[in-house]
Amino acid sequence: DMLPKTCRFICDPVLGDYGVLYTSKDLVAVYRDEVLPRVSVLTPNKFEAELLSQMTIVDVPSAMVACDALHALGPPVVVLTTLDVPDVTEGGKLVAMMLSQAGRDKWLLNLPHIEGGPFTGTGDLTAAMLLAWGWLHPLEPPAVLEKTGAVLQAVIRHTICGNEARHIKGKRVPPELRLVSAKRLIEDPPLGFR
Repeated sequence: DMLPKTCRFICDPVLGDYGVLYTSKDLVAVYRDEVLPRVSVLTPNKFEAELLSQMTIVDVPSAMVACDALHALGPPVVVLTTLDVPDVTEGGKLVAMMLSQAGRDKWLLNLPHIEGGPFTGTGDLTAAMLLAWGWLHPLEPPAVLEKTGAVLQAVIRHTICGNEARHIKGKRVPPELRLVSAKRLIEDPPLGFR
């Protein structure tokens, strides 16, 4: 309530993924009741969107309904950062993201799945890119989604070209994203997916 009206608040809820909570279940209600009414852009993964919307996402139409339910809780923009449902993933060959504006259009971006993950930091990079590209293209949500996806693809490919996953005490640890050396890719991502 103390932030100026022009301040954009982007929120990656970081509650969990793939059906597993990272936090206390009580935190879901805190997000729903106290955080989401203040959020400008919400960036949940599929699992987090299901928790916050109290809906099950099984396909693109149910993802659209869940986005609308999240809009009703406050955020005017919702970006499902992972939409791993059968009608868009082609059996794991693709990953998908959906950008939804309250009362307006929704956009779906399909990208090739890149082996070697999961990668540490992709959620943070996604939120940062949505904020940056949204600032540069405030009236072009499809361009924001496309450029965010292009940065993610470019940085992940750059990362796996230079680093292999390590094994520590028998556990596979994926490489950290190589952000500094990918500076040019972040500033001017190669566009190839719409």
